[in-house]
Amino acid sequence: MGVGGVSGTHMTRPLPPHEHSFTLSTSRETPGEALAARPLDAGARPGAPAYTPRVADARALYKQGFQHFANDRVDEAIASYREAVEADPGLAIAWNGLSLAFRQKGDLDAAIEAARRLIELEPDDPLSHTNLSMLFQRKGMIPEAEEEMAVAQRLETSPS
Repeated sequence: MGVGGVSGTHMTRPLPPHEHSFTLSTSRETPGEALAARPLDAGARPGAPAYTPRVADARALYKQGFQHFANDRVDEAIASYREAVEADPGLAIAWNGLSLAFRQKGDLDAAIEAARRLIELEPDDPLSHTNLSMLFQRKGMIPEAEEEMAVAQRLETSPS
């Protein structure tokens, strides 16, 4: 008997939904075009974003940016992180990398903008607020820095 109860041309039992997650297309698109046209099931956890080739590209671009940043190639890191957030605007870690790279370059306005976007995505992350606080402090924006640090401390001490 073949996979999924298929023996020759006869089906011995119907496949439960979890054993098949693809559909056959009668159009003339290639398999790659078919996959790119529709998101794949993330399957990891309920509410997880759909895993698409574009999201995979964003993660690869983030990793590329991280390698550039780790090797002091800040301009290349910024370019890779920008491409990553263009491919997947919800990839929080890429916004964090972009903020850190802009800070390293000395572009505090761009670093603050990226840090704010990160906080929009992860408002309950105390480290994101701490990063923004440090950026505000470097820019001389002391009241804003104190406010963000207070948020970070409140999140750090609040029960989960």
